[in-house]
Amino acid sequence: MRCGMTGIEIHDSSEAIWDDGEWISWAWINQQIDAQEYDQRANDGIEQEFDDIDRAPSLDILFRILAAKEHYERTLGKISPDWGSIGEAYIAECFDVKLCSRHTEGHDGRLGNELIEIKTITPYKQHAVITVKRSGNFSILAAVRIAIDGGVEVRFVRRDQLPQGNGGKRIVLTWAALCRLGKECPPIKQE
Repeated sequence: MRCGMTGIEIHDSSEAIWDDGEWISWAWINQQIDAQEYDQRANDGIEQEFDDIDRAPSLDILFRILAAKEHYERTLGKISPDWGSIGEAYIAECFDVKLCSRHTEGHDGRLGNELIEIKTITPYKQHAVITVKRSGNFSILAAVRIAIDGGVEVRFVRRDQLPQGNGGKRIVLTWAALCRLGKECPPIKQE
């Protein structure tokens, strides 16, 4: 068995815990706790940036969420390819992020001088997990989770708060890990 966060082999079940369908090593958990206690200021900066922003999405975003959900239900379980762009549009609209062109590699948008990578967890995903390239050119990771009832949650995580892992090309993060690492933005319930 391997740690879901680092990919490092776990020799004994006492070296890890089972969380949300994967093994998480105690070494990784302790590293995250130490990092959070040591540098809580990183998340405080994100909190100040977003405190004054109206996070109510437009009718267009709500319509796109409903259309993607209907597409799933009509096509016998085929997930709409529009979910990623819905997440990006949501972040752009609700947090004033300026999206880049589709051909920009390493990040999806800008907020002032910060480069933002946006990842979306669809309501039909079996496991609430995102994958991020380590080589990406971003300073903040924004994760958007859209619930089956249309509710939306967002987490912002500074790049230096992300786990170091085993040096692989990608970082795999569960929603639970994003919640532990990132700044919570209040969930917005769709009516």
